[in-house]
Amino acid sequence: MEVGSKGSLLAQLKVWSILCDRVLEARMMDVKVGKVIDMVKARVETSFQILKDGMIVMKKRIYLHDNKILKTKVLKEAYESRFVIYPGSIKI
Repeated sequence: MEVGSKGSLLAQLKVWSILCDRVLEARMMDVKVGKVIDMVKARVETSFQILKDGMIVMKKRIYLHDNKILKTKVLKEAYESRFVIYPGSIKI
């Protein structure tokens, strides 16, 4: 937000990787996911949570389904994307 004598500027940029959509789509194909969802909905004590967007997480980690191609794409984006910065690192 910027406020000046000539007016104000308010802007928001939301970045959403299409890989998030792919992870959610892959969820439908994974049998184990149904069991995790059932446990969470039944309030069985588990480390998993379901976020509002449907993503399944354990602590701060996304539950990534057993799909080698998708895992490779997620890891590649995590290490090569200009939008991802690890604490203590610098991307130029």
